[in-house]
Amino acid sequence: MMQRLRFFCALWIAKLLTRALKAVGRPATQLPGKTALRICPDFLGRIGRPKTLIAVTGTNGKTTVCNILADALEYLGYRVANNSFGSNLNAGIASTLLADATLSGKARAQFALLEVDERSSRLIYPFITPDYLVCTNLFRDSVGRNAHTEYIAYVINSALPPVTRLILNADDLVSSMLGTPSNPRSYFGIDRLNSDTPTADSLSRDIIVCAECGSLLEYEYVRYHHLGKAHCPNCTFGSHDSDYLVTDIDDAGQILTLQTPEGNLPFRLIAHSIFNVYNQLAALAVLLELGIEHERLQAAFGAVKLAESRFSEEKIGDVSLVMQLAKGQNAIACSRAFDYIAGAPGRKAVILNLDDYFDARGGSENITWLYDCDYEYLTDPSIAQLVLGGVRSYDHYLRLLIAGVSPERMERTRDEQDTADLVDLEGIDAIYICYDVYTVPMANAVRDRLRARLQGRRQEGAGTSTEAAANAGTKPGVERDARAGRGDAP
Repeated sequence: MMQRLRFFCALWIAKLLTRALKAVGRPATQLPGKTALRICPDFLGRIGRPKTLIAVTGTNGKTTVCNILADALEYLGYRVANNSFGSNLNAGIASTLLADATLSGKARAQFALLEVDERSSRLIYPFITPDYLVCTNLFRDSVGRNAHTEYIAYVINSALPPVTRLILNADDLVSSMLGTPSNPRSYFGIDRLNSDTPTADSLSRDIIVCAECGSLLEYEYVRYHHLGKAHCPNCTFGSHDSDYLVTDIDDAGQILTLQTPEGNLPFRLIAHSIFNVYNQLAALAVLLELGIEHERLQAAFGAVKLAESRFSEEKIGDVSLVMQLAKGQNAIACSRAFDYIAGAPGRKAVILNLDDYFDARGGSENITWLYDCDYEYLTDPSIAQLVLGGVRSYDHYLRLLIAGVSPERMERTRDEQDTADLVDLEGIDAIYICYDVYTVPMANAVRDRLRARLQGRRQEGAGTSTEAAANAGTKPGVERDARAGRGDAP
């Protein structure tokens, strides 16, 4: 009886606190949940949960997968309790569930969709049992965060309920080993691509020997880092077959073809970068496991798009202005962003504002992740200029020198927003702004300053063309046509 009373006290006080925070314009992401857990330590085990609970974890991509799933489920008409607004720790998850609950503690949503930090598994799964757990991948992270993949896998496994259905990445030998023999499971993956190689060109590889016998693994192909298809030559250990396999990626037609147990299905491709194809695939695997009809899913993915805080692109005149999230102190996330930028068409300028928000405030000396990160992708000749911002700009500068970037191609400043003024706009087809997950407002300010510069240049160009045309007694369009007819440069 006392425990029940404690739960209701925690619920009502936390709900009042949520209203108070919203009334003064503050986000109620952690404090209500933290308060509820302080009053009632087993609050997560007592709060009502929706009928279906989906947890998403992994080193990279979990926020994007959650956003895609939430958008798709809401498009299909379901009510979803989702911690997309903030913390993926136990306090944030408690805030999410109490926000969805009635005053009696019952859930109102049909689905709970929870992003779960890998290290928080032991604080969450003993109290709430996910029906489904999707793991996007497991890669090394910075020393100050998640350290070694084997440790993170151990933390997740130590609390994983044996009845939870696992949805795992077949192309990632590390995360595909999660779970116990009793956990039901499905796998997703991407078939061999033309860009896959016999050996890795990435600095970081988190599994190179067999987890069973220690023999050196043999890869049929490598996609990036340790992702690909591999097997042990001396035992049965190796990559799993995929229940949900992408067999074709049509960039031009924006179509993804997915092989499922029921046959091949086409879906709209919502992003071209391979890491976001994996994110879309993980979300599709969950939704198909839920048994949602194919036609409804295809309609939902016709409307879903990536959150603009993660990736956005706009055209200003003849220049593309691209916002590309590149999570600070995360070598794999930054490597994937760098590889994507290097492979994009055109002549590019790249802004690197990669200082972790919290470490920048504290002046962290942790720069070890720079040497796990593939800055070598940025040596691509299509990248005409690199502009480095932040308190660690000199460390990025040194790392780029080691990678082989010439000093003449780089500019640097301690003030991230000033990076917008250092970009040379001449002859550039695209500008990429790379930023940390917690520095979106700063990145938006940089984008706005660049947008103003590009628009100002367009207006100056238009004014010059009009004035020249008037002096010549012709219309600007006629002048352009005449030059084109002579074969002159535009």
